[in-house]
Amino acid sequence: MGAYYARGFDPVRILVEETYVRAACGGTGEAKTGGNYAASLLAAKKAKEKGFDQVLWLDAEHRRFVEEVGTMNIFFVLRGELVTPRSPGRSCPE
Repeated sequence: MGAYYARGFDPVRILVEETYVRAACGGTGEAKTGGNYAASLLAAKKAKEKGFDQVLWLDAEHRRFVEEVGTMNIFFVLRGELVTPRSPGRSCPE
C-alpha cells in the first residue's frame, strides 16, 4: 500500500479548528450518515489552502476537548498511557 496523503510518508499536518464545529447537539452527528460530513467541508477546504492535510475537531460546547480528526483516527500518549478521544455518549439536553 502506498501513502494516502499527497505528502507521501511525511508527517500529516493537522489544523486544530477553533471556529467551526462538525457535530453538535441539535445538529449533525447524532446518526452516522453521509450528510454529517457536509459540515466539515468548508473547514477542510480552508485547512488545505493553508497547507494542512486534516482538521482536528474540538467539542462544540467548550471548543477545548478533542473529538475527532477528519478522515483518520487519532490517539495520544499521556504519561505513558494510550488515550483516544471518547465518544460523547451523552444525551443532548431536551
